[in-house]
Amino acid sequence: MDMAEGLQIFEELKKTKHSLLFDKMVRCAVIYARIRAEWYFSKSQQKNDMNDERTMAHDEFIHSYKMLCEKMEETGEDTAWKYAVGFDRRSIGDFACMIHAFIGIMAR
Repeated sequence: MDMAEGLQIFEELKKTKHSLLFDKMVRCAVIYARIRAEWYFSKSQQKNDMNDERTMAHDEFIHSYKMLCEKMEETGEDTAWKYAVGFDRRSIGDFACMIHAFIGIMAR
């Protein structure tokens, strides 16, 4: 998934009836993406120290992502976007980072 497709998915998700779950997912995305960005700049020992926090934040984002998807499916909303995002941890984490970027740009 590229950034344009990620933005299109994000814009569609903003329209969900489940705004509280969407907001939770976005907040989790921002937390995870911040840690992932810090990870990039960290030295080996710092990465080791951050590993548990990063994994927990990633797990929390994935959980919130899945909760939103499940609720949207239950209420008949289109969830075809989940196939574009993918199902592995890495691609879901990349989507979190895209969300963080979109939020940052929209906040200007």
